[in-house]
Amino acid sequence: MDVQLVSSRIDSVTAYRKGARIVRVGEVKAEGGAFPTQIRLVNLPLALDDSTLKVRLTGVNSSGIPIASDLRVSLEAPPADPELPPAEDPALRAARIECLKIADRVEQNRIELARLDRISIPRRHVDSETKSLPPVPTESRLKLLDLRKERLEALLKEKDWLQLMQMDAERKLQDIQSRLARESSARQTKDHELRKTVTISLRSSGAAGATAESAQLALEYLVPGARWAPAYTFRFAKDYSTTELSMRALVCQKTGEDWAGAKLVLSTANAQAWTELPELNSLRIGRKQDHAPRRGWRPPPTGVEELYGDYDRYAREQLRAAKTAIHMTGPASGGVPAPMQKKEVVSETVGEFVLDDSEKIRGLDAQSPYAAAALPAPPVLQSLMASDLSLAASEGKIESSRRTISAGSPAPMSKSRARAAPAAAPPSPPGSSPKASETRLDFGGGGGMTNDDEVGELRPKDQLLNFGRLRMPAPDASGRGKLELIQEDALYAEILAQAKVEFTLNIKAAVFQSIQRARAVEQFSPPHRCRFPESVDGFDYAYAAPTPTPVDIPSDGEFHSIPLVNENAESRSSFTCVPRESLDVYRFVEITNPLSAPLLDGPADIHVGGDFLMTSPLTTVPPSGRIRLGLGVEQAIKVARNTTYAEEAAGLIGGSLDLKHEIKIDVISHLPQPATIEIRERIPILKEEEDQAKLTVTSVTPDWQELKPELLGPEEQNLKGAYRWTIQAAPGKSQQLRATYVVQISAKNEISGGNRRE
Repeated sequence: MDVQLVSSRIDSVTAYRKGARIVRVGEVKAEGGAFPTQIRLVNLPLALDDSTLKVRLTGVNSSGIPIASDLRVSLEAPPADPELPPAEDPALRAARIECLKIADRVEQNRIELARLDRISIPRRHVDSETKSLPPVPTESRLKLLDLRKERLEALLKEKDWLQLMQMDAERKLQDIQSRLARESSARQTKDHELRKTVTISLRSSGAAGATAESAQLALEYLVPGARWAPAYTFRFAKDYSTTELSMRALVCQKTGEDWAGAKLVLSTANAQAWTELPELNSLRIGRKQDHAPRRGWRPPPTGVEELYGDYDRYAREQLRAAKTAIHMTGPASGGVPAPMQKKEVVSETVGEFVLDDSEKIRGLDAQSPYAAAALPAPPVLQSLMASDLSLAASEGKIESSRRTISAGSPAPMSKSRARAAPAAAPPSPPGSSPKASETRLDFGGGGGMTNDDEVGELRPKDQLLNFGRLRMPAPDASGRGKLELIQEDALYAEILAQAKVEFTLNIKAAVFQSIQRARAVEQFSPPHRCRFPESVDGFDYAYAAPTPTPVDIPSDGEFHSIPLVNENAESRSSFTCVPRESLDVYRFVEITNPLSAPLLDGPADIHVGGDFLMTSPLTTVPPSGRIRLGLGVEQAIKVARNTTYAEEAAGLIGGSLDLKHEIKIDVISHLPQPATIEIRERIPILKEEEDQAKLTVTSVTPDWQELKPELLGPEEQNLKGAYRWTIQAAPGKSQQLRATYVVQISAKNEISGGNRRE
């Protein structure tokens, strides 16, 4: 089969809330005036989602471009890529070896110190005959003490030196590990590591015209392990009249491949979402009827067993021939011995058909190896090989009363092993072991073809729409006539067996661990003060990076700042003060969102005249919405507030009291340009039960405006009795604001707690 290996590169990346969609491009060349029948793309990340793969072929001459008719995903250990760093860093390996060597020397030093500590001067023993102590060998004892002291000093000195060397080696190892952690995770694969390979089958379009020389291939797939968060920068002029808005994205990815020279698009949407389409029932005039919702699923057709009628009749004929051969042969010719001919089998089940009494095989015991030798091996019964019968008998799967021989499901093994099997294999002799050409599949904890007991009746599930993973069992297998869903790891092993590639590893665990490593990035916390994007009122938006500039984002699990847009806008500054609470005057800047997309939640760095001022949080702003940023206290504007209070008798014969309050606020601006200042003030609110009390505002200079809920922010909706002055303060000139209100109460009442004025 003509297979062409196509080299590809990442052309564009769309990063979602979690995960990313990758588009790879390559060139398929026509050789000898014709395109290959198959093309392969290798070294793809192991964590990619197989169900999201899409492929398309384009070219200048569309009539000569082939059509992609099939797409399959397999696993393989690709050759080393010289452009990627080695699988294991040499410096890291050398540092680890050095740490192990020093650790061994430290342990040896500890052992020698322990041995030296056990050396002591031998005690003198009393002579049994003379009952006296022997003479003291003073000179030898002194030499022993000197040797011990000298060796102890050397070992202690070596211990201190080794400790310093060990600390230095461990520090170097940590530095290398930290450097590698910051670098990309894209590297050459080791001998035992797997990557995914996509095989695409091509067929001619059938259109008349000359065949193109080449075609552009685009492969699209979804991978986990990517996240992003927005951030902003505002650069104001010194007079705050204009600003430059810069939006950037902090992107983190650890998908197993670097995004080098790619076009980047950032989206607030989910990578995948399931939506049920509404079904509009027809409206009819007449008697009410129950309209059950139509389903896009049809149950399996009836009479499927009739399709296997010819197969069953042919199989019966083959078994009758086998029965005749068994009765006509003896032990010398490989038949059944005489003692075994007295045994009788009640019924035999081969595949899904049962032999009646007239077709019983007499004198045949399935536990005996002669049963396998007696079976013929035509093409239709190739699955009933002696090795399968021997394996089933050894595992106790063949019962004496009702024997079921099923070769449609692979036998379980302790390890995942896939070997290629030829199309037509001759039967093995009795008792022989499986050959190297047999197919043995196991997937580390349950996989392979799913039987009827596990699936039961077919129901409309999403998995049953994945036609690439549906298999029809063999005619002699259990559950024939019904499509069965093969597990993903079993599909990989099936492709490996067809490609005559052998691996000894747990395929399911390898793929699962790769996905878990990629999804670990999705659990990261966002950078300081940043927030991951979300939908805005159910709407999602996409932000594209500048097209002329390619983006390079390594697969290192770190956040990288990517510039998105730069826009200029006009700004207007204002000042707000609440003298009742504080005499500080706060500057606010209002900007209209210049983007056609919303500004999401995130931090905003504020620069004024080229100097960094502060970082302010930015809430979501819709397109063309108003941005209001607080820039802190303005020291050039001064405010002073003074109040006076007086009590006077009022009403007929002094039946009530007037509590007069006067507020004076002085404002002066030292800014070089006129400033719009908003001064906020509050007056008391009378409760409803205070029917004898009355509040009257007597005079306000200049006029103020009541702060109604529509003029307040969401956190100030419960504010009552609030008013504001809006004045234009000229540079260096002082203004005074006045307000007088009177609270009239009954003379019999008094203020609880004394005169609190306000």
